[in-house]
Amino acid sequence: MEFIALFWNWNFLKRSSFIQLKLEGFILPGKERPLEERRRHGHSDNSQGAEIVKLVLASVGNRARRDAFDTLADLYLGRTQGYCDVEVQVARTEASLLEWVERLRGRTAPVLALLDGRGKPLSSEDWAAWIGQQRDGGQQYVVVAIGPSDGWSEAARKRADWMVSLGPMTLPHELARVVASEQIYRAFTILAGHPYHSGH
Repeated sequence: MEFIALFWNWNFLKRSSFIQLKLEGFILPGKERPLEERRRHGHSDNSQGAEIVKLVLASVGNRARRDAFDTLADLYLGRTQGYCDVEVQVARTEASLLEWVERLRGRTAPVLALLDGRGKPLSSEDWAAWIGQQRDGGQQYVVVAIGPSDGWSEAARKRADWMVSLGPMTLPHELARVVASEQIYRAFTILAGHPYHSGH
C-alpha cells in the first residue's frame, strides 16, 4: 500500500507560537482553545464526557505537489484541531485506502463516511448532529473520504457506514477537500455553540 506523504504548510502562520508539526493543540490566535489545554483543565466537548474522537480526512489520488486548495483546507483543519484530533491521509488507490481503514481497528471499528454524489444531502446542522453522535457514542476514528476521479466502486459503497453528498453540483476534488474541511470545522463549532455558525 502506497500513501503520499503530506506536509502541512503553515508558512502563512509562522508568527503563531501555537503551531506544532503534529498539529496537537493547534489553535489560531484569538480562536478556539487548544485541545490539549482543554484536556489539561478537564474540559470535554460533550456533556457525556465521551472520549474525543479522531477525525481523518482521506482522499484518493496521485497528488505530486501541494496547491492553494491545500492551504485553504489546512486553515479549516487547523481550526478543527481545537476541538478534536485531525489527520489527513492520501492514498494512491481506492483499494489501498480501504485496507488502511481496516487497519485502524482499535477498541472500536472505524466509521467510514464516503463523500459521493449519490449520498445523502445534509444541512450543516444535520452533518454536525451526525458527527456529534459518533463523538458522544465513543467512536475512536471517523474517516471522511473523498473518492477517485471516476467515483467510488460498488465494493467501497458497501463498506461505507454512511454516504454523504456535498450537493447536486459536480465539484473538482481539490475544491471538495476545501468544502469538506470547512464543513467539518463548522460542525464542531455548531456542536460547541461557537458564533462561527450563525445560519449562513
